Amino acid sequence: MNHLKGKSLGYTLQQTTRMVKAILQERLKQHKVTVGQFPILAHLWEEEGLTQKALCELIRVEQPTLANTLKRMERDGLIKRIADEDDKRQWRIYLTARALDLKEMLQQESHSVNKIIVGGMNETEQIEFMRLIQIITSTLENELSKGPSLIKENIDE
Repeated sequence: MNHLKGKSLGYTLQQTTRMVKAILQERLKQHKVTVGQFPILAHLWEEEGLTQKALCELIRVEQPTLANTLKRMERDGLIKRIADEDDKRQWRIYLTARALDLKEMLQQESHSVNKIIVGGMNETEQIEFMRLIQIITSTLENELSKGPSLIKENIDE
């Protein structure tokens, strides 16, 4: 028996995330979008013209990972990169008509997955769950904002 199952919050969150991603991926693939592309689209639906660096910070992925994903998204007709007017070394990322047309459908798919996640909870439990997850997220964001060396120091203490 796996000693982590049901005892480790980190392990449980990781397994839960994997399952959610698998379900979401099934929903997105019919639209020729991957689960890794979805958060990029979601941020660009809110604000187009972000830089690659800004997207890295928002979705917390490494620059090379995002660069590869953006390259595939551009190839697949989801985004276009336009040189920044003030700094030609930077590129701004914009959605194509295809990506804009997918917005409502993909958001509906995401919403349906969220309904599956909380399907076994009543409304009070859902509210409490969101409250607790927001506390965890805030705590982790605070820890990450300290930088790698300070995170390591806290672990070693």
